[in-house]
Amino acid sequence: MDTTINYSGFDRDINEAFAPIIQEFSFGFNKIYEGCYELGNSKCILRFTFDRGDVACNIRKVGSPELTEEGVFPILSYLFPEFNDSDDEKIYDARLQLFKYAEIIASKLKNVIQGDFSWLKGYIEEKNKFEKLIHFVWNDLDKNSSIYKKFAAGDVAWIKDLKEFLQKNDINL
Repeated sequence: MDTTINYSGFDRDINEAFAPIIQEFSFGFNKIYEGCYELGNSKCILRFTFDRGDVACNIRKVGSPELTEEGVFPILSYLFPEFNDSDDEKIYDARLQLFKYAEIIASKLKNVIQGDFSWLKGYIEEKNKFEKLIHFVWNDLDKNSSIYKKFAAGDVAWIKDLKEFLQKNDINL
């Protein structure tokens, strides 16, 4: 199956991968546009998009604007700090990505799809703090600093180093 650009059968595979969740939690299926589908019930919406070989799955509370939807992996990392998606090998098969999302949601995020968004306020606060860190790195750090170099290289150690730098220099963001 060549899913680099076009994923024919995306809708079918979503329905297959999520069949147990669809049945247990009374989700309906909706095509938004080609390459974008939603599963929704009275409590939450799961949005699936496909772009150049990568499947994204976002969750949002019913009644919330689309801009408030969040990815499954960031939610999982927030609710389960011990979870590290870099521990898993990257899945390049779009169909298998769907089954991975279904497995994670069924095993770890059932409370969310049942409508428990009590974590959302704390999650957004953490996300905003993280965005401030990124903004500081981009706009206020010397591009030759070790923190910036780690940031640019994708080395997550920049976060710890920046927090230490901010504390040492009594900088509040």
